[in-house]
Amino acid sequence: MPINILIVDDSADDRFVTRKILEKGNYMVSEASEGIEALLKIGAGNIDLVLLDLAMPGMDGLELLEIIRSSLSQRVPIVIYTASTAYMAKDLLAKGSDAFLNKYGKPGSLVGKLEEVLHSKAA
Repeated sequence: MPINILIVDDSADDRFVTRKILEKGNYMVSEASEGIEALLKIGAGNIDLVLLDLAMPGMDGLELLEIIRSSLSQRVPIVIYTASTAYMAKDLLAKGSDAFLNKYGKPGSLVGKLEEVLHSKAA
């Protein structure tokens, strides 16, 4: 059964590039450009991992992370995938993310981090 990853990012260009990287890694990809859309897709129950940008208008990534962790019954892994340097990785982990990754790093590090998080979920 293929792994379905939800990319939550307000940048259409960043979603496009990330989608291409993930599809090369044989992942199924869903997209949301804002928080409410992401909550609806996660609530449908077919998302295996959320790749979440922090800097978004309206509901930012931290607000969305807090809502997901406090209100959804399923424990979907969330990887913060952002260019924002406003937060330290340890702070994001304390808020409920499973991992942190700079979105402008090496493409291979994205797939590697997702594999690591998914493997730890399965264990």
